[in-house]
Amino acid sequence: MAEEYQAIINKIKAGRAHELSESDTFYLGACTKGATSKTLRNQPYSSIPAKQRAFCLKTSYMTYILNTYITPEKRTFESIKIHKQNRVQSFADGVTKTINRYRGKSSTQIANAVGLPIPENHRPKNFESTLSFRMLGIRSNQAAEFEKAGVEVKSIRLEPDRSLRETVSFPSFSFIEMAKETWEDADIHERLSNTKYFFIVYQKDDQYESCKNSKDYAGMSDHIHLVASTFWSMPYDDLETEVRGVWQRTVDIINSGIETRTSGQRTFNNLPKGSENKVCHIRPHGRDKSDTAPLPNGGSFTKQSFFLNSSYILNEVMQAIQNNGTE
Repeated sequence: MAEEYQAIINKIKAGRAHELSESDTFYLGACTKGATSKTLRNQPYSSIPAKQRAFCLKTSYMTYILNTYITPEKRTFESIKIHKQNRVQSFADGVTKTINRYRGKSSTQIANAVGLPIPENHRPKNFESTLSFRMLGIRSNQAAEFEKAGVEVKSIRLEPDRSLRETVSFPSFSFIEMAKETWEDADIHERLSNTKYFFIVYQKDDQYESCKNSKDYAGMSDHIHLVASTFWSMPYDDLETEVRGVWQRTVDIINSGIETRTSGQRTFNNLPKGSENKVCHIRPHGRDKSDTAPLPNGGSFTKQSFFLNSSYILNEVMQAIQNNGTE
């Protein structure tokens, strides 16, 4: 944890104490400490007030310790196996280098190398995610190091032209609870300020869709290749400006009443759209349109959640890969 301690100190010395976040590190955090989350104090290397903070062991780390040693659960966690030939500078560096030694290989080649059978009559949605864990020596998809650090693993698949259709979604929110929350205590703020993501990026080639259309499920694995991997957490400015803006507008709309209009067989609402913000938007996230949640002013509405825009995720992940020297 000495490395993480130094990372926190370096951020303070750079005059960025106001940008400190628990997503900056894996195990040692700089948690807020004050009468409320709005308690501010002067920082030594900048005129911008910063939240009062203290060193702490992250909640995810303590939860892992509690569940593993105090009140053991049935879940079994495995330790990540960093490839021995890699000369690594940190845990994150070791993990990415262990994954990236398979760069350019197809899912079939990787599956054969790590001993993962390829389904012939179906293709699980989480196949690439399972493959990613196997490259790290994890068979259960439960990595102890990720569990302790609260890391969320996301496998994304680029199209042949390197565009991205997928988005990152969050659990549907309660309209009633969201209408009452403050930004500092908002669920989306807590999630994005405390979570570090590990993205594993694959890319389809031009033959992938033809295999999919012909239901050649095993053949599909020949036509998707590993690009790279990287750890990522949302930049402070994007969270505090863009996401906060979408959150505030959503709260205002919920409190004033969600407006809808119908065009043909489609129904539209006035909640923030992906075209209105570079980072995120709101859209339905239920089983179907009949899966609703109550509104604060009475009635109900189709369950909704925050989604990170695909264009934003693509740009952030590829930039992180370039910065890490793996692209």
